[in-house]
Amino acid sequence: MKPYIIVTCKGRLQHLKETLPLVLSRTSADVILVDASCPDGSGAWAHNIANPRLTVVYKVVPYWNSPIVRNAGASIAIKNGATHLIFLDADIIVQEEFWVALVKRLDQDTFFFTPPTITDLMGFLAVHSARFIQVGGYDPQFSEYGHEDLDLRLRLYLKTGRFGNIEANLLSAIPHDDSLRTQYLKSGLSKSEQVKKTVQLLHRKYYGITGTSLIEKSKGSSVYRNLLGVIDKPERTTP
Repeated sequence: MKPYIIVTCKGRLQHLKETLPLVLSRTSADVILVDASCPDGSGAWAHNIANPRLTVVYKVVPYWNSPIVRNAGASIAIKNGATHLIFLDADIIVQEEFWVALVKRLDQDTFFFTPPTITDLMGFLAVHSARFIQVGGYDPQFSEYGHEDLDLRLRLYLKTGRFGNIEANLLSAIPHDDSLRTQYLKSGLSKSEQVKKTVQLLHRKYYGITGTSLIEKSKGSSVYRNLLGVIDKPERTTP
């Protein structure tokens, strides 16, 4: 087993200085940092760490596109023989117990993420490289803010029928406001407007594959609602 951790960064050097050293000290994985035309020079900073397990990759992207940047890191990891890909955002902190808890659960079919209701940790995903390749990786169509992660999870589940949650206390996120999340996106839309567009794309893609609605309350839909983090209100009963 040869898992690789992939971290991406564009304008998040202040977070990376806190999180990347912990990734290197608290895991035994090879790590790829993708500097996505980072204005803060995250790649140059990471080179100075001089850790043999750390590879810095430069991806020229004038605007932030999470799928393109993550796929670039995955491509290098797979060329280097990665059996599993673990994606982390630059603001995610790995806890002491994270690596042992994750590695013992990795297999060929199950992919892992944190509960979808914890939105600050949506950037985490652990998946077998072959499955990632099989479904085509992250979809670059999701160039606006959000839902590229949910799209990939749905496609992985349709192929494997297996997923697992990693306990939320094994990871944490550095708090920050939405301006950091949207500052390098091409669209001039607000975050809520971008989210509306990406969720519409998600629904269209899913319906095109399955012929059913993502939120349809029918037999077999509960797993998709779980992947989406939809929490149903309990039905009222007549006394």
